[in-house]
Amino acid sequence: MRMKWGLFLLILPGGLLAHTPQKGELVLAYGVFDLRKNTIADARLEYRFGQRLLVFQPIVGVLATSDGSRYSYAGFNYAVPLNNVLSVSLNLAAGAYGKGPGKELGGVLEFRSGIELVLLLTSKIQLSWSFHHLSNASLYDYNPGVETLMYNLHFREVF
Repeated sequence: MRMKWGLFLLILPGGLLAHTPQKGELVLAYGVFDLRKNTIADARLEYRFGQRLLVFQPIVGVLATSDGSRYSYAGFNYAVPLNNVLSVSLNLAAGAYGKGPGKELGGVLEFRSGIELVLLLTSKIQLSWSFHHLSNASLYDYNPGVETLMYNLHFREVF
């Protein structure tokens, strides 16, 4: 009987959320989009929530390229500390892509997966380098996928 109650508590609203006193994190990023072919500039604004879902940090963000493409997404981040100043973050998101006059990726629904190497500069500021792959996972007939390489500045404990 205990197992049933434990499972019930996990599915209650907020039951999966870790109640931590942390505030969110704002990430500003700049880099390159489509490393394999027509490399162009891109910029990203991302918010990482302070509250966790199990061990995952919910994220939302927008990315825009210099040729007018845009991508809005939501997903999760998972950080693995390496020592006191270095960590590695893995993230996965799904979102809507609008090509505008930019690169055709096959459809609106696109998935983003990536890795970051994060350096703690101060207790509230981090610098990271990220590599992401953006693709529709072959949901559409055309799936060229693109990679991004970016410099990121994290502002911790905002909002």
